[in-house]
Amino acid sequence: MFVRFCLLIGLGAFAAGHALPDIISNVTVNGSVSGAGSVTVECGIATPGCQPAGSMGGTLSVSYSFGGGGTQLGSFFSAGGSATTPSDVPNASADGYAEGLAYQVSAPTADSLGIFFSAGRFGTGAFKYFSGSEAGSVSIGFDLTEASTVNLSGFISSGTAPNAGELLDSAGNVLLVLPIGVSSASTVLEPGMYRYDASIEGIGLNSFRGSDEALDFRANLEATFTPVPTPEPRWSVLAALLAGIAGGFIIPRRRRVT
Repeated sequence: MFVRFCLLIGLGAFAAGHALPDIISNVTVNGSVSGAGSVTVECGIATPGCQPAGSMGGTLSVSYSFGGGGTQLGSFFSAGGSATTPSDVPNASADGYAEGLAYQVSAPTADSLGIFFSAGRFGTGAFKYFSGSEAGSVSIGFDLTEASTVNLSGFISSGTAPNAGELLDSAGNVLLVLPIGVSSASTVLEPGMYRYDASIEGIGLNSFRGSDEALDFRANLEATFTPVPTPEPRWSVLAALLAGIAGGFIIPRRRRVT
């Protein structure tokens, strides 16, 4: 009897409660990646486009650029470009080839916002100079449905950025910034509309023959939200108890009727 009575109280408490909404909703994502680079090889002074570089000959440069973006939730998007020097360049034992690539993943969930950036360069052949740069940025808008503690965390293993992400209110005021080198930062937010922004860039330059592969930037950032505990109203326990007692009277009465 006591066990059944406790069970009825529990059922009454469940009935008296209410389902919690998603912590974040109406999430929108707008991100972009871009880059540019060039490869320079030695050339004979008579080669079209060859720029004089001393008495021994000159140099010929070919460049590339790229850009792209995405607005889908949980999206993965990338963009890249490449450049190849002409195959008939005198004084070059092989073609000069350069490539740049950047990509981004944005993965919002019901209580977190995840961002991953990566970009790099690759070059091969008889190049004399090889350079490249890439950049990535993302802005994630969302509605916070209840008072919560937000925690920004992440790391940047390569590249440069003013910070590892910042949280802004609907008016564009910065509320929380995660400085580079700090593992996490947190604050309490009231329900409302917010935005999480992050950006990063990388650049590299090499001057030698052979091949080269470099990672210009890489970052993994996250914002998590935890509801702030609120005390239950004093009458909630009494309501649960009354609901359980009412259930205890109703169930036996139905059994007698049947």
